[in-house]
Amino acid sequence: MGIALVQHTSGQENNTAASVTVTFASTTQSGNFIAALVTLFTTNTVGMSVADGGTNTWAQAFTGPHSSGNAYVYLFFAYNITGKASHQITATAPNTSYITLSISEWSGVLASGSPLDQHNTNTGTATSATPGSVTGAVANELYLNVMTEDNAVSVGTPTSGYTLLDNITTGQDLHSQYQIVSGTPASNPALSVGSSNAWADGIATFKPASGGTDTLAFATTDTDTVTFALSDSSVLAFSTTDKDTVTFTLSDQSALSLATTDTDTVTFGLNANPVIALATTDRDTVSFTLSDSSVLAFGTTDTDTVSFGLQDIPPAGSDRGSTMPLMHVG
Repeated sequence: MGIALVQHTSGQENNTAASVTVTFASTTQSGNFIAALVTLFTTNTVGMSVADGGTNTWAQAFTGPHSSGNAYVYLFFAYNITGKASHQITATAPNTSYITLSISEWSGVLASGSPLDQHNTNTGTATSATPGSVTGAVANELYLNVMTEDNAVSVGTPTSGYTLLDNITTGQDLHSQYQIVSGTPASNPALSVGSSNAWADGIATFKPASGGTDTLAFATTDTDTVTFALSDSSVLAFSTTDKDTVTFTLSDQSALSLATTDTDTVTFGLNANPVIALATTDRDTVSFTLSDSSVLAFGTTDTDTVSFGLQDIPPAGSDRGSTMPLMHVG
């Protein structure tokens, strides 16, 4: 599964406090990603921060650029979160200020390390606010853009391909839009501010969780040791020779085409509808564990050693259904 918006809400304080707290309507889910977009009007930004009561660690995607009228914009984030009910996020400014906070929860964002990839910021007075161009390093990233300006105008429609997330025109205004891209396109999204208002604009891109619809073609020789974990409709074409040791874990409709020779050792763990086509020769040792409607086509020669563990086969006499692994060995 790719990146998806789970929930979003916002709140603000209008020159009455140095912080604003916003609560998610639904329980946040552990492992997900939270973005906190902040705009404020101030002459002092030292100490600007976002927190959620110590539950998670927060990072800042970019240092807040500011307009000529002292309107600042920030993007903070927390990844691989610990979720909870009534999850509150607080943005704290260094002094009493007009401050606005927009929070959003996302699934499918990289959780095994910081997902932040690219970022850019910009300020100006043109009628169209742009943050500067970014190009994601990996496919299918989340591009998240936030802008504020001095005169609290509505920005109208989002940039083509983007979805408007916020269009807050009271207090310190906050306008945001996002796109979950296909591939790695360059993007410099624009939001109209109507007249020549001073504005500050920023964008950041965030990597998706590993998996997706990756396609890999791979060949190895000469006693290599290789380990693969494939998920979410990954496709692998693989050939190996000369006593290689190879381990595969395939799930979620992965497809594998493999040719192996010369005393290779190959181990497979297959589940959730993988499809595998395998040819092996010359005393290879191959182990399979198949479950959840796995399909295996297998050819072996020359005193190969092959072991199988099959799961999800109904008891004798019952309706065998559609979840029985299918295997042909020749």
